[in-house]
Amino acid sequence: GDDSAPVPLERRRQQERLFRILVVDDDRGARFALRETLLGEGYEVVDAGNGQQAVQICRQQAPDLVILDGVMPVMDGFQSCEVIRSLPECASIPILIVTGLNDDASVDKAFSVGATDYISKPINYAVLRRRIDHMLQVHSAEKRVHQLAYIDSLTGRPNRTKLNEHMDALFSDTSRKDKQFALLFLDLDNFKLVNDTLGHEAGDLLLKYVSERLTGCVRKGDLVARFGGDEFCIVLDGVRSYEMVRNIAEKIHDHLKRPFVFLGREMLLSMSIGIAVYPEHGQDAVSLLKAADMAMYDAKKSQKGFGFYESHLESDNLERLELENDLRNAIARDELLLYYQPQEDLSTGQIFGLEALIRWQHPRRGLVSPAEFIHLAEETGLINDIGLWVLCTICEQINAWMDRGFAAPRVAINLSARQLANPNLATTFREVISDSRLPADLIEFEITESTIMERPDEMIDMLKELKAMGTRLAIDDFGTGYSSLVQLHRLPFSEIKIDRTFVSGCTTSSESRSIVRLVIELAHALGMKAVAEGVETADALRMLRDMGCDEAQGAFIAQPLEAAEIPAAVLQHTESIWYRTSGPWSPTLPTS
Repeated sequence: GDDSAPVPLERRRQQERLFRILVVDDDRGARFALRETLLGEGYEVVDAGNGQQAVQICRQQAPDLVILDGVMPVMDGFQSCEVIRSLPECASIPILIVTGLNDDASVDKAFSVGATDYISKPINYAVLRRRIDHMLQVHSAEKRVHQLAYIDSLTGRPNRTKLNEHMDALFSDTSRKDKQFALLFLDLDNFKLVNDTLGHEAGDLLLKYVSERLTGCVRKGDLVARFGGDEFCIVLDGVRSYEMVRNIAEKIHDHLKRPFVFLGREMLLSMSIGIAVYPEHGQDAVSLLKAADMAMYDAKKSQKGFGFYESHLESDNLERLELENDLRNAIARDELLLYYQPQEDLSTGQIFGLEALIRWQHPRRGLVSPAEFIHLAEETGLINDIGLWVLCTICEQINAWMDRGFAAPRVAINLSARQLANPNLATTFREVISDSRLPADLIEFEITESTIMERPDEMIDMLKELKAMGTRLAIDDFGTGYSSLVQLHRLPFSEIKIDRTFVSGCTTSSESRSIVRLVIELAHALGMKAVAEGVETADALRMLRDMGCDEAQGAFIAQPLEAAEIPAAVLQHTESIWYRTSGPWSPTLPTS
């Protein structure tokens, strides 16, 4: 066929979007002829009568291609081409200069000011159509390559490569030597739970909404980039003070806390933000990113929402990295330990069960409490391996007690939100308990109220699976998670454990005492047992018994003990030694 034949209008209209062409000519007749020709080809056309108007149009919205007449009053085609090419949004768009000046000097001048191509008058429209089509095809291909290299395909925001180039440009701009800019490093809190419970498609959709909300929080010239996964970066240029940056961070933090409504549900999110400022916290992209990342982690750990980089964070970060590396090897090196805290039946004074509490015997740090490493295990995903080790160890220990002729105590295990998000949790635990040949009701799983209330609808299926195994379920730290009666009624719990904050205050505070009494009554109304945590005095124990609390544990009853320290009396369910009016039980009896 004829290569110069016009592209059919039907094909043009089938394009993903119409190409927008700016036609600039002070001759109305020539401008009209070009406009009608291009409209007939299926292009969207805007026009201007001189170079100044063309520049204004390009500033407002960059076209896909510009056709400039070379000779015009006010600002000719060569001048306007140079100005348009200097606009950041027009740096790569095709510019075609059409003019009667066809001498070598004019051609050289056209290309020197940034023209993509040059065509002489009178216009051969067949040649013009072919040139335009070729330039748009090339430009579209270049844009696709640029998008692959610099644009995140999911959110449409700049990616990490573009972020680094943008910061490098700011660092190398000598004209802004004394000007500050801030880098915000943002990470969604517990985003993995969204993917694990709702699926990756829902997670991707949520990331798009987050990206849009972040873009709406900053100024037009600020850069919002997706760094990777659930991490974003924002570059705030021309900041005048820390207070200005703090205000923007607060705005972002508040906007992200508002509910996201999609897929027929309401989703609540939070985000941790680390802030580093040039030049105080880094003078190149690598050091500034590192500083912002450390500040973000500190904000996440302290749950303060956002924070600026501080010099001590570097040593803290190194210590965390060392602790994480050590934790990865703790199971293989047999460094983890289980302690067991006895639980008392308040109606009989009998010890009926134990709560397993994990500790870490670090080779250099000594005995490390869970408060120092469990959050790290959850962040890194190691909590799943640790949780499996805990269950296996408990099953082995119960079997060891039974082999020695002792009664098998019920043992409670804490489960975290990260573990409950694992779809294979129930299957894996069922296999472990089955292999141990223990009655499943000897195992009780404790889940904090706050964990459940974050996503009660998603939790209920997993909890029902665990319950169906024959294990018992207890809701832990009750009173801190704002449960509703409807939710409590739906959830398959056997026990409610009253948070230690209320228990410790019940002897001195009428409010705490009223709360404890109400929780006990609520538990009984729902057919559950009420268990008090953190019992530290004889008065507290007596008061709980008088209020009808079913079970209790705490330092007054017994401190957490290693398996070898637990007396035989506990494992034989001997009742007589547990009746007392004062003083904690002492582990001086014959041990197991």
